[in-house]
Amino acid sequence: MIAINLLPVKQLKKRYEIRNEVALYVIILIGLVLIMSGITLSTMHTISTLKKENAVLSKKKASYQPILNQIEKLKKDKAKKEKKLEVIKQLKTGSLSMVRILDELARITPVGRLWFNNLSVSSTQVKVTGIALDNATIAQFMNRINSSRFFTGSELARTSLVRVAQANLKSFSLTIGIKRPSTGSDQKGKKKGRK
Repeated sequence: MIAINLLPVKQLKKRYEIRNEVALYVIILIGLVLIMSGITLSTMHTISTLKKENAVLSKKKASYQPILNQIEKLKKDKAKKEKKLEVIKQLKTGSLSMVRILDELARITPVGRLWFNNLSVSSTQVKVTGIALDNATIAQFMNRINSSRFFTGSELARTSLVRVAQANLKSFSLTIGIKRPSTGSDQKGKKKGRK
């Protein structure tokens, strides 16, 4: 007897392959969904943790804010006091140098031969107008200025003949350069160099 197979084998095989492919795609899709869900949950957990840490740090920062404000105020106060100290130091240096300049001018002025009419002092120079007995007295005064340790030199602006109490005298105008005062550390270095 002859057996005839009436079952559609090719169709069954195709259905079986399609079913396997669909199952594989479904499994891959479920796997991807699970992986994405895991990543999403992990990211949400990290975000939640970071938000909590941020809230804790914000509270800590708020608790430190009065101290930070106080530090800022102290910095401003320190800057103001340093500015005031610098002004006091400059005034002290300026007043000491002014006294030294005036003392030096009094010391090098030829007594009874030269008189000042006007004297003005700035931070870099002294302007002097006065009367001298003659040109030689003015030259002697300028030489003394040039050899002084407080001055950088002198420049004669003008001279003219003037009659005072029936005598012919010389009126003059000088500009004298002032040496910058040395700081304490410079003076210490000079003293060490001398020893």
